[in-house]
Amino acid sequence: PQLAVMELLQSKAPQRLPVAAVLDDLTLAVRFCHRLLLLHNGKMVALGAPEAVLTDAHLRTALAVDVVRGEHDGQHYLLPWQAVKATA
Repeated sequence: PQLAVMELLQSKAPQRLPVAAVLDDLTLAVRFCHRLLLLHNGKMVALGAPEAVLTDAHLRTALAVDVVRGEHDGQHYLLPWQAVKATA
């Protein structure tokens, strides 16, 4: 169901229809979104293309996680792997 919804939303993009979604699945975000807004405590951490937003530093700040990155069939994925301690 998640993939079907994301594929439907993605199919609207070429028609210049604005599409917004709130996601907590990093792989769906990196696979289907052209631009991302990453928030932490209601404040913007990063805005832009997925590769610029979903950096290790941004994900540590916003989600306090380290990720495993990979590629399958030419598409990138991110898996939350372990929690990181917040720095003071």
